[in-house]
Amino acid sequence: MDSLLKLIFSIIGTVGLIATVGGCVYALVNPRIRAVVKVAWKAAFRFRVFWVMAVLLVVSVGVIPLIVKGDGTAEGLTQVLVTYTLTMITAVLATGVLWLSVGTLARDIGESHIQMIAVKPIARWQIILGKWVGVMSLNLLLLAVGGAVVYGLVEYRANKLTWDRLEELEPRSDLEIAQMALETGRQIFVMEEGEDGRIVGVQPTKKDQPLLSELAQSEIGLGNNLPNLLARYRQDYDGQTPLLRDIQEVREEVASNEEDALRTRVLVGRANFALEGVLYSLSPEVNRPLDEKYTDEMEGLLKQMREEFIVQRVEAIEQSGGTVEEQDLVVSLKDEQLLKNRARLIHRIYAQVMKPETGFLFRFKKPFGYDLDEEAPLHLQFEFEDPKLSYSTDDRYDIHVLAVPGEVEGMIEHGPVMNNAYRLKARMEHKIAVPSKFYRSEEDGGAMSVFGEEDFLNIIIRNPVPDLTNNVSIASMKIPFLDEDTGEVNPASVQLLYRESGFAVNYARSLGIIFAWLGVLCALGLLASSFMSFSMGTFACIGVLLAASATGLMKDVIKDETIMQTYTGAQRDSSVIDWYALPAFKVLVGLISPMKDFSPIENLANGKSITWSEMGRAYFYNWGCAVFLLGGLGSVIFSRRQLAITGVNSQ
Repeated sequence: MDSLLKLIFSIIGTVGLIATVGGCVYALVNPRIRAVVKVAWKAAFRFRVFWVMAVLLVVSVGVIPLIVKGDGTAEGLTQVLVTYTLTMITAVLATGVLWLSVGTLARDIGESHIQMIAVKPIARWQIILGKWVGVMSLNLLLLAVGGAVVYGLVEYRANKLTWDRLEELEPRSDLEIAQMALETGRQIFVMEEGEDGRIVGVQPTKKDQPLLSELAQSEIGLGNNLPNLLARYRQDYDGQTPLLRDIQEVREEVASNEEDALRTRVLVGRANFALEGVLYSLSPEVNRPLDEKYTDEMEGLLKQMREEFIVQRVEAIEQSGGTVEEQDLVVSLKDEQLLKNRARLIHRIYAQVMKPETGFLFRFKKPFGYDLDEEAPLHLQFEFEDPKLSYSTDDRYDIHVLAVPGEVEGMIEHGPVMNNAYRLKARMEHKIAVPSKFYRSEEDGGAMSVFGEEDFLNIIIRNPVPDLTNNVSIASMKIPFLDEDTGEVNPASVQLLYRESGFAVNYARSLGIIFAWLGVLCALGLLASSFMSFSMGTFACIGVLLAASATGLMKDVIKDETIMQTYTGAQRDSSVIDWYALPAFKVLVGLISPMKDFSPIENLANGKSITWSEMGRAYFYNWGCAVFLLGGLGSVIFSRRQLAITGVNSQ
């Protein structure tokens, strides 16, 4: 049944999207439909809706950035700015498009203006198409202007971070700038590249560099072991020292630290590689299927639960004064099934726990046909928890992260291309940089993608042997990578992110999805106005929007299999209403979710990629299915309506 519905929606979506896009092109070349488009524009200006929307957009993009506050960081402020401004723009345009789409047709019918168009050689569906194109073209203009202003504002604020910081650093001495560069990981020496582009070392020089001597003897230089490094360098290069970069260039790079962090984490489009599977890691070289760990531990847990079940039964019989029979010492088939179900729920939690000296291997696959940017690092994103109830939020835990290219056996061939130790806090989102390339041995040649020749990358997260010398306690850690409901691996739990696009492209795609949403609202408004008055059509559209916003509640009802919120014992009560509500909610969720389950604003604010495929699916469902069906139904109803009877008189 599901396959049949998917096939039907696929056919409708494909035909509908072609028809909708083709209709837009047809409207632009057909002079009669262009006349209807102009009428829609005039109505927008006549009702002053256009100017009201323009003023509200100015307030949204001009006033909101002045009053919103983030978490005190540039990243937080930018996220709030993007979220609030785009949300307000979407709300303003959505309200305006409903008002225009309902009003432009309903008022023309009610005031008998539509007869002047209908008597001309133009089909009713062409009138609907012209109204839709007219309203959507106005929205395209407003969305483009509002979006451009927000984009300019975000870019200005990002650039201003560097300008302000550079102004602050101007009075600072060259020594202070060099110290800041060391602290933030900026390169202070001139590097030399080989013929293959690989960095072969630091460029030596014989000239005297007083700044380098001061830096080596400073607290920062001593902390970075700079004197010993310089001593070894002089020994290897016949008394020469590493050549310092131009300090003004270093100053500009230090000043851009905050902007660079912003463009790396927020103003970027990061996508994630596909998570192919998870293995239980006994050691970096020994990894086993997760099912083996699950089966072994499950049997032990189930055995313990059987024993406890029999003990509790025997105690209950003895307390009641009864006699323990032989059958009382055996678990029945029904009780065995109940114990297995309970064991699965309990074990689902413990299956994700890393005991000391164990871990998990997460296997990622590179997308087909994608050329990885070998200069940009990847980012591993994950969370972990302390299973103990009594833990401090200030506690830090030792975690090792290894990256192994290709097949798991690549550990033996290449060794890990990354093997770093971290001390992290629990219940926080962590992002760890992973190199995108590594260098083979001198015999093999130059750089190689971290995914290896098989296009796979294995990330091993391990709970290492605790360092007892630093008073680190032995602790287990849980990585929640299983879905709470199904027990299947959740691809969003542990992610390997890469830079899929820049902010400009990602931003344009988010505006494109918003425009797709507006198209549905416009078609809905025209459908309502095709047989309702302005007031009734507006009321009906608001009701539909409220229903669409309640899909989350509908999903909860479907999951609970009842609309009731009361319990009898441990069982949730049911109602006769469930016979009607559950099927209706399933239909509504199935229809609405594909159209609204795209969150361009949230993803944009979090620096997540809004891919071309996501944008294509948005138009497939919104324009191919919703606009096509709503517009088609509106055209049929409007074609059968008697225009001589006004909306007022028809009531």
